[in-house]
Amino acid sequence: MKVTVFNAQRARGISQKNNSEYDICTVTFGTPVQAVQRDNRQVSGYGLNNNEIGLDPSALSQFAKHTYPVELDLIIEPDPRNINRNICKGIVA
Repeated sequence: MKVTVFNAQRARGISQKNNSEYDICTVTFGTPVQAVQRDNRQVSGYGLNNNEIGLDPSALSQFAKHTYPVELDLIIEPDPRNINRNICKGIVA
């Protein structure tokens, strides 16, 4: 899936709300604004929408050598922890 990638990041720490640990790894990318024409909704515009997908933490280092924003071909697979969701497993070489 070739997209314009804005960033790849990992946030780890301890939640102040409930004192539990978190480890969140994501890729933020842009997809073209899609025009929508329905009876109850109209969307028009230009440019890119921000989208985010989970990132396998072991793939984070693959994003280190790029200057952002950059067009990359992402490897997207089903998330083994949640079958209803997809996750980025890395970049196509």
